[in-house]
Amino acid sequence: TFAILSIISAALLVYEVAVPLSRAELFVIGALDFATVVLFAFDFIIGVYRAPKRRWKYARDNWVNLLAAIPFTSGAFRSFRLFRLFRLVNLVYRASDQDSSYRWLAMQIRSYANLVTFSVVALMAGSIAFYSVEQSVNPNIQSYWDAVWWSFVSATSLGYGDIIPVTTGGRVVAILLMVIGIGIIGTVAGLVGGYTLRRPFYTLIAQKHTHKSRSANK
Repeated sequence: TFAILSIISAALLVYEVAVPLSRAELFVIGALDFATVVLFAFDFIIGVYRAPKRRWKYARDNWVNLLAAIPFTSGAFRSFRLFRLFRLVNLVYRASDQDSSYRWLAMQIRSYANLVTFSVVALMAGSIAFYSVEQSVNPNIQSYWDAVWWSFVSATSLGYGDIIPVTTGGRVVAILLMVIGIGIIGTVAGLVGGYTLRRPFYTLIAQKHTHKSRSANK
């Protein structure tokens, strides 16, 4: 349920930014987002309540869920609503962790899911924040999709130079996005290299598990 709400919330945010809307339409989207915030906040409070002996640990491990429950409604800060997409990571991890024999596979899936989700959130948040602060003052930003193009170019450090920030807020977003982009590229290289080095070990574990399963069936 919360995974679906996360996707809907992200889609509504992009729609809100990319398409000119009337006040009535903005009101409806705001009401839906507020209802989502209430549900996320209620879920976080219930989770803390159900962990009486480890509430601080629960709050620390689920701080993204708490951030997603804050009602950011306007300006560059509304991009923080995209943190709700991290609910999908928990869903993927739980689905892959059903069999403890494949815990190593679950950890690999979680690593890649975290990376993909963080990359998508960073690019989308960067484009929304940049568009929010530059749309009325930057002549090169004619639509939200110009900001999306700029976000991808900045994150990959290509720097075509066709769109440059002209406000302080835009420059701050650019700095953060370039630093995050370098980190993402380095992380991808590390994950791929680590998987390549550990692949024979994973294959051996899978073969042992298959042999045990066949022996048990006999």
